[in-house]
Amino acid sequence: MSKGNSGRSRIVLTKNSVISKCLVGVSVGQAADVKIAGLIEHCNTAVLQRDSHSLVELLGLHPETPVEELIAVINALRENPNASDVEMVQVIENTGVWGWIQRSADAATAVQGVIALAKSAVGLTALL
Repeated sequence: MSKGNSGRSRIVLTKNSVISKCLVGVSVGQAADVKIAGLIEHCNTAVLQRDSHSLVELLGLHPETPVEELIAVINALRENPNASDVEMVQVIENTGVWGWIQRSADAATAVQGVIALAKSAVGLTALL
C-alpha cells in the first residue's frame, strides 16, 4: 500500500497476484484507490470498503465521534500497556473522546470497546 499524488491510500493487486480462500480479500478505507488486475477467489467478500464511522459505531460510541480523537485515545492507552482497566478509564476521561462517550447510548459498552481496541490495536491506522 502506498500514498498516491492525491494523498489517498493506493492498493494495487498485480495480474500475477492471487488472494484465495479468505473472509475478505482486500479491506480498504473509504478514500482508497484500488486497482485490481489479479485474482480474488473463494472469499466471502472480494473488496470491503470501510466507512470510518462504522468502527466508531461498532465500539458503541456516538456516530459523530471524530476518528482522530479515537486514534489519540488509543495511542494514549497504548503508552502504558500494563495499566489496569481503572487506570485506562482515567486516561479516557481525560481525552476528547470522553465527551462523546457520555453522549453514547451505553457509556460502559463504549469504554469497554475503546479499552479492548487499545489492547489489540496492531496496525490501527490501517483500520481507519
